[in-house]
Amino acid sequence: MKFGYTIDGQECVIDVYHYRPYCPMVITGTGFGDAIPPEDEEFEFSVLDLHGLPWHELSDKLDTAEISRIKAFYKKLRGLKC
Repeated sequence: MKFGYTIDGQECVIDVYHYRPYCPMVITGTGFGDAIPPEDEEFEFSVLDLHGLPWHELSDKLDTAEISRIKAFYKKLRGLKC
């Protein structure tokens, strides 16, 4: 999914090419090891310029807080729980 976004005052396009939500542990039986372990949320994306080309200089400026905002914006667009 691609969407417009602004990073550090620069208009860009975020291309989310992989998202998998958090999956909690599932108990499948009563014996030892009868469980499927939890899986962390996965979120992978690229920062593109307005022509669709990778914008490495801008993606290098991303910090953890900005990545969290991008993820929250993506979830809001998709109607997912944040």
